[in-house]
Amino acid sequence: MKQYFSTLWQPVNNSQLIVFRVLFGLIMTGECIEAITRGFVKQLYIDIQHNFTFISFEWLGILHGKGMYLYFIVMSVAAFFVALGLLYRFSSVLLAVMWTAFYLSQKTHYNNHYYLMMLLCWMMAFMPANRRFSADVQLKRVNARTECYRWQIHLFIFQVACMYFFAALAKMSYDWLHAMPLKVWLTQKTRLPVIGWGMRNQLLPWILAYGGLLFDLLIVPGLLFARTRRYFFAIAVVFHLFNSYVFRIGYFPYLALGLMVFFFPASLFQKVIKAPLRPAALPLYNIKGIKPVTVIIALYVLIQLFLPLRHWFIKGPVNWTEEGYRMSWHMMLRSKRGTGSFTITNKQNDSTWKIDFASFLHPSQLRNTVIHPDITWQAAQYLKEKYNKQNLNVAIYAHNQVSLNYAPPRLLIDTSYDLANTMWKRFGPNEWILLYP
Repeated sequence: MKQYFSTLWQPVNNSQLIVFRVLFGLIMTGECIEAITRGFVKQLYIDIQHNFTFISFEWLGILHGKGMYLYFIVMSVAAFFVALGLLYRFSSVLLAVMWTAFYLSQKTHYNNHYYLMMLLCWMMAFMPANRRFSADVQLKRVNARTECYRWQIHLFIFQVACMYFFAALAKMSYDWLHAMPLKVWLTQKTRLPVIGWGMRNQLLPWILAYGGLLFDLLIVPGLLFARTRRYFFAIAVVFHLFNSYVFRIGYFPYLALGLMVFFFPASLFQKVIKAPLRPAALPLYNIKGIKPVTVIIALYVLIQLFLPLRHWFIKGPVNWTEEGYRMSWHMMLRSKRGTGSFTITNKQNDSTWKIDFASFLHPSQLRNTVIHPDITWQAAQYLKEKYNKQNLNVAIYAHNQVSLNYAPPRLLIDTSYDLANTMWKRFGPNEWILLYP
């Protein structure tokens, strides 16, 4: 282990990093442009009355209105500049800040690949990914180099390993091992061109459930070894393109495939990325320079190892309570549906009335508000503030009937708790979230 750490500061060819910069920049550009053209920005930031941010980031509610079109245009330009390697340091930091703000500003459209993109944005912001095949080199803004430090390649491999390993760990649940909810999802895909007929096969959900588990467990080891690399990469291409075609999950499959460049030898990309004629030598770090960087990397690694496990320390199944669900690589593991309403009590005269979620939420917000206790709590806080402006002191009780993986609906939240006057426990458990029987 000590010998491995000593090699992390050795110079290695930077070709993989350069290739990934181009791929990542183009993928992020496409993601931002598609958010505008497909109406995502309009739906999420213009049509709604109120957006539910990550708790403690309520101030990001300022990201609202038609100005968000300009926001996503600026992000797309920054991402394209990253791909070009133009004003790279400024562009990459700007993209990281803006994407993080977007990620934290809304939860009703949470997606694991948004989280992955946020992590990669920050990683790229601190990488010397513009030292070859870039506009910055052509404009002589930076000196060309053919090398980077080994840790800068290995950090991406670690991030990919985290994603797949914890995704596999999450699949080791009763429902997934019994091919739920794939049994239902696939029956809804029978109209797909070419392969729709095969979605009716009763063995297919079981093949995909166990095949997906084995893929997540074995893909990184398979890519690490030269003898198996090409075969596992071919499997990855089939796996991710199948998911893209059947489940329509955006740019994530292509981003996942792009990350696999870090598993291939740098020599493979030499023909594509020509070395500069007179590359500058990579400076040697002294021990004083190595220590703070090593500490930062170690902290990042520990955080990435802890976050996906934090729900183990909170009582109740995470797919039900949702406590510790986000940022844990629980990808397409469950289906939840439900209905929700609030009972409002005026404490001044004991009058009571009922309000359905659908009466004050945009349809795109409705489903995730019902199935996520934290968003339900935030909705109660939103209504409390609204009634306070009318000089009403209210108690708010939630009635969420939720079905997990098409099981009979059950109460998700204890109806005796006044959510308007209940504090949210960031580290859980929140006792008003009912456990799955």
